[in-house]
Amino acid sequence: MKKLLRILLAVANVITGLSLLAGAFGGYYDPHVSTVPEAFVLALPVTTLVMVVVLVLDLVWLRMWAVGATLLMMLCLPTIMEVFPLNGGPRRLTPVGQERSFTLMTYNVMNFVNVNADYTRDINPTLEEVMAADPDIVCMQEAEYFCALKKTCVTKAQIDSISARYPYTLMPKQTFMTILSRYPLTLLADIKEPVMGGTDIVVVRADIHGEPVVIMSVHLQSIHYIPSDRIGEQVTELDRVLAASALRADRAKVLLEAIREYAPEGRLIICGDFNDVPGCYTLRLLARAGLRSVNTRVGHGYMPTYNTARKFFTIDHILYRGALEPVSLTRGNIRNSDHYPLTARFVIE
Repeated sequence: MKKLLRILLAVANVITGLSLLAGAFGGYYDPHVSTVPEAFVLALPVTTLVMVVVLVLDLVWLRMWAVGATLLMMLCLPTIMEVFPLNGGPRRLTPVGQERSFTLMTYNVMNFVNVNADYTRDINPTLEEVMAADPDIVCMQEAEYFCALKKTCVTKAQIDSISARYPYTLMPKQTFMTILSRYPLTLLADIKEPVMGGTDIVVVRADIHGEPVVIMSVHLQSIHYIPSDRIGEQVTELDRVLAASALRADRAKVLLEAIREYAPEGRLIICGDFNDVPGCYTLRLLARAGLRSVNTRVGHGYMPTYNTARKFFTIDHILYRGALEPVSLTRGNIRNSDHYPLTARFVIE
């Protein structure tokens, strides 16, 4: 019996180890060639936890295998730390740092529809969430109707309160994205994607404490995408996710072009609903352009941002580059939209 258990544990080492490697490095593989690595990248949080369990069992029954499992985890550790960052709490700011700081929220608001259909207070809970967090800049995706609307209980009082709080509002037509700001904003571009025909990248320049900061709010291809040649067929959730990965890779290249045109140097923040996870091809491409993840830098622990249908993925991100120092990242926990909001505090250096 013990011999059989050891054989099964050895098999588990091989399968889990290969899956871990594929998840840690699959994001370097272009999904246009194959979308299979994307599946392993998606599964990396679970694979990592399984590998930890296997390692513990190795220490009991297969000591030599434990050495290999440890070395494998060390090899994959940089990507694992992107998924499970282990930083301390928010950094304490000096008075000067406080004066030079600002907060930015990214939030897919799902057109202010409440997932629980709960409007018991006759006000929109998503907008209440935004106002309670009180960030300096709000980048909202799926914000098609930023106006008083009876069916979602967006009241005129809420809109008036938001407008008073944020004197600078940009909502380019047909973008379904809205940016609210306490600082002056200039619209630089709204870039349309070819498949669905809507805008998925909005580029603005914000004048924050007298310094220019380019901000790109993005909403990349949904994980629920169905390829046009498969409409009407039986398509699994995994099929949808993998098919969309190639389209997101295309948009990542468009983002790189936008960076070269609108922010070739200096401070840059890219935030929004990427519909993809840490370690994915899209984030790998942006990392080559010098973009770093706020979550990797100041986050602590696994932080899923999607909350529907038991798909607890981290698919909303805030990336930055230039003379900006992230000091904290917080996630809202109220389930109004199918996404949780992320709020980062930066100091302008």
